[in-house]
Amino acid sequence: MLDEDERRVVSHFLGRRRRTFDSVVEFGVFILPTLAFAGYGLFRHDLLAVLIAYAVLLTLVILYLGYTKRASDLLRSALEKYEAGAGALDGNAQDSQR
Repeated sequence: MLDEDERRVVSHFLGRRRRTFDSVVEFGVFILPTLAFAGYGLFRHDLLAVLIAYAVLLTLVILYLGYTKRASDLLRSALEKYEAGAGALDGNAQDSQR
């Protein structure tokens, strides 16, 4: 039986397919203002503004990598439970040995 976190991740992966535009809008809300701030810093020769923009982008990347690592671990756990119950890979392994 899947726990609540595993069900949520599997539901997310099996849910509707996201269009590229949806992903761009979702991440653009965070990235575009940061890039604009960096551009402002470059235009005004303000190193502090550029460093702040870089720190914000770096933080976003680290948070995103942490989220994807957790989601990947939960999906792997759910698939291991599925395989233990269904044995779907055992049949494929036998077919490939013939």
